[in-house]
Amino acid sequence: MSGKPDEHAYDVVELVRKAELDYLTVQRLELPLLAEVICFHCQQCAEKYLKALVSAHGEVPERTHDLLVLHARVDAYESAVEGLLPDLALLNPFAVAVRYAEGTADTDMAHQAIEAMERVRNAARDLLNLEDAREVER
Repeated sequence: MSGKPDEHAYDVVELVRKAELDYLTVQRLELPLLAEVICFHCQQCAEKYLKALVSAHGEVPERTHDLLVLHARVDAYESAVEGLLPDLALLNPFAVAVRYAEGTADTDMAHQAIEAMERVRNAARDLLNLEDAREVER
């Protein structure tokens, strides 16, 4: 991605750092016991990467957990994210519903969420020109 405004560089870096913390959390949690927590962190990783993409274009991302709203913003700049819509739709309910009584997630759902998160993460990292493997600074 070219032409990142300097005044937004910190926001992008911080959003990516936090997205990677969610990603690493997913990698360390165990199924089936923590399926709902895994799904939540998968959604959070995708959300932060979408917000990083919005920020990388000099825009301030909405304060929302709705991945479809964020997708519409990113899609205006990056048509490559159009193919992520099914993954984002799958992850979208995990922002809130699984955190409360009205939502649950099982092992199969967690596996699907992990695969969707991976696709969103990989696409975002490609668009942000980030290396494949990077440790999160502590």
